[in-house]
Amino acid sequence: MYITKASLPRRAVLRGLGATLALPLLAVPVVAAVLERRPRAAWRALAALGLGAALWAALPLWAAGQGLDAEQAGRLLGGPPGRGPLGASLAAFPLSWLLAGAGLAAAIWVWRATPAVGSAAPPAVRNTGPRDARLLAWVATTGAGALVAVLLGWPVEQALPFALPGAAAAVGVALARLWRARAAPALPPQAPSAALAERRRELVAGRVAVALTVAVGCVVLAQGVDWASRYGGRADDGLARLAGVVDARLPDCSAVNAAGPDDRARLLAAGVNVTEFQSGPAAQAAGVRYFVLSGGAAASRGGRTPPALARWVRQHGSPLADLPSPSFSRVQLWQVDAAPLDPVADRVAVPRGAFSNVQGSACGGYRVLDNDVGTFHTAYLALGGKAVLGRPLCSVWTSDGPALQAFDTMMLGAVPNAAGKRPSVRPVDLPLLLAKLDPRAVAAAGIPRPSAPPPTTTTGVRMLMTQPAITRAYLGVDPATATPGDWRRAGERFGRPLGVPSVLPDGAVRQPFERVVIELPVGGEAARLVPLGQLAVRVGLVPERARHLEPVPGLPARTPPTAVQPGPLLRLLAALLGLLALAGAAAVAVGRARTGRAPAPPPGD
Repeated sequence: MYITKASLPRRAVLRGLGATLALPLLAVPVVAAVLERRPRAAWRALAALGLGAALWAALPLWAAGQGLDAEQAGRLLGGPPGRGPLGASLAAFPLSWLLAGAGLAAAIWVWRATPAVGSAAPPAVRNTGPRDARLLAWVATTGAGALVAVLLGWPVEQALPFALPGAAAAVGVALARLWRARAAPALPPQAPSAALAERRRELVAGRVAVALTVAVGCVVLAQGVDWASRYGGRADDGLARLAGVVDARLPDCSAVNAAGPDDRARLLAAGVNVTEFQSGPAAQAAGVRYFVLSGGAAASRGGRTPPALARWVRQHGSPLADLPSPSFSRVQLWQVDAAPLDPVADRVAVPRGAFSNVQGSACGGYRVLDNDVGTFHTAYLALGGKAVLGRPLCSVWTSDGPALQAFDTMMLGAVPNAAGKRPSVRPVDLPLLLAKLDPRAVAAAGIPRPSAPPPTTTTGVRMLMTQPAITRAYLGVDPATATPGDWRRAGERFGRPLGVPSVLPDGAVRQPFERVVIELPVGGEAARLVPLGQLAVRVGLVPERARHLEPVPGLPARTPPTAVQPGPLLRLLAALLGLLALAGAAAVAVGRARTGRAPAPPPGD
């Protein structure tokens, strides 16, 4: 939490300080000197460690001054991509964990318990030597560094290999010591009892050496078979090919949902707008259409797609790409399209209203709000919301009159309030407006022209409603059970009919009203509203300035590649190297001066 909430320069430095897994190697001399009980050597090694860390810290310090945001700084410095449960990593990489544990045990045994060859000395006086302490220091520091890296968020398969070379060396040294003890010459029967007891221990050690050699051989063989099955003969480029598919087949503005850190990092590197929703409906509400599904070894670091999300994607979507990957089993790209009038999809709640994505996979959309120019969101919901009006096609605009906003099937306009209060909003008489603005476009779209004046009574309205399916869509209830209130509310919402239903050349039956046109499509589909708002956009009724798309709220914004200047880093490195050289020269000079002042030994010594 500290790293997450820190300021950007501090966060960049902390990520950089933790971004290398080889840094624990610099601590090996310090730990070795402590094990050998040489305090002066430990302080010298600690000073060298501090100089090395300061020199290496030039990279995060430079990155902190480059004006990068947190995400860019993390990618540049190699921040931890995230890990999964340690239990899952034990199941995925049991041989690596076994070798790391065996190496630590072997290093401790070599340092504490292994006597010199042929020695019968008791354990209290056994000679381990400085090399045994250095071996234990190597194994312990690299193992501790790998464990800390895993806890900080690095995947096990990236952190653990740094501990395996020392572990393998420790196992090899232990086996060699055991085999050498096994090959020691036999003692005569009259040898001291302590020597005979030591020889019996050596024989037991020899048998242990044979068993451990066979076990280690089996582990190495199994590890080789595992690596050959994972990577032998197959290119592990599933994520790179996925980025190529996304670049070639999807629009540039498309957002792609990826659950795994490797998926996200690879797509981000390719310039893709990446989201990380764990729920399908939540992603669809933000307008996301494309999803990456992966599994396999990615599960060890939390990279596998959540099962519920994967089921939802497969149930509602269609695959666009299925790429083999040794590391991830398979990498798949899916497309999930929402129903045009789905009230939940493409809708994000915002203060005083809602935002609707209208283009592509979270490429942008418009807000429907209650504000000083009118209560557009309240009117939108009162008229039926997305199920009736569809999506907003523009932002609110004014043109020498009240504020207007177009939707798929209708247009809403503000009505000034005489008392000076916030204007209310109601549907605009769009069919009549379009007929006056561009009659040819209206005729080409198959929209019937008004053939009768709007009736002034409910009886007159009923006389024009001769198509039962259209009448039901108009009322919203069964016409046989409709009440006078149902007819009144329908007139307030859609307006009065402007003629009887007519069959158009395309075979559809359409009937014009004051504010909408209702059609009965060919093929037995339910009656629905004609998308008059889309026609209004095509004929130029909506100004271009109102059609400028807004980004989806809450999603990461696409950022252009950030150019960084390596000059400051190189100058900082040069300065640090110069200071290091001066410190080394001063130390050499001081050492020579002390040597020159040392008293000569007395004669005869």
